Amino acid sequence: MTEFFTVSSCIASLLFVGLVAYAHLKRREFDHASTSLSEYFSGSTRHVMLAAYICMAFALVCLALKIIPEQRGIVGGMGKVCGLLMLIAAACLIPIALTARRQLDADTRSARTKSLHRVLACVSLVAMVIAMVAYSMLGFPTDHRYQRALRVFAIVWSIFALMDLVISIQVPPGTRYHGLVQKILVALVATWVFICAWA
Repeated sequence: MTEFFTVSSCIASLLFVGLVAYAHLKRREFDHASTSLSEYFSGSTRHVMLAAYICMAFALVCLALKIIPEQRGIVGGMGKVCGLLMLIAAACLIPIALTARRQLDADTRSARTKSLHRVLACVSLVAMVIAMVAYSMLGFPTDHRYQRALRVFAIVWSIFALMDLVISIQVPPGTRYHGLVQKILVALVATWVFICAWA
């Protein structure tokens, strides 16, 4: 069953990256540096982005189900804690996608829906980055040489993600590089999921 979770998590994270890249290529009218991911949920790429977020949620669930039973790592039981944080992040992704604006020219969402979208996005990213840092440093298996090498990559990636999360808090939505900072963080998460699935 572990192999199923490994393969599923890797494939789903790759599909997420591919679908998001396709949405970016299709929406050439956007300034990709400043446009946040939620803007791609409008118009012709809405269904593509919904599929991408479903893939990432599936990847996170598979990775969580793989690491929750683990008793390895520097701190025993860290897989359970990090797996639960990943499940929280995954549970937020679909509501985030559904509360994104449907139309680019006119935002018809209520103030409550906008607020819910922002809160869920924040909860998802914070839970995921905490899980990344904690699992990479304290829960990552190191039984084999390749796992120790992957752990180094996972630590580096999780530290970059933590730094990017701190920067994203300082860069408010609508500013020039908000979208770029957000996309870097999401790319770091997707890469980390792929790395940890193989461990």
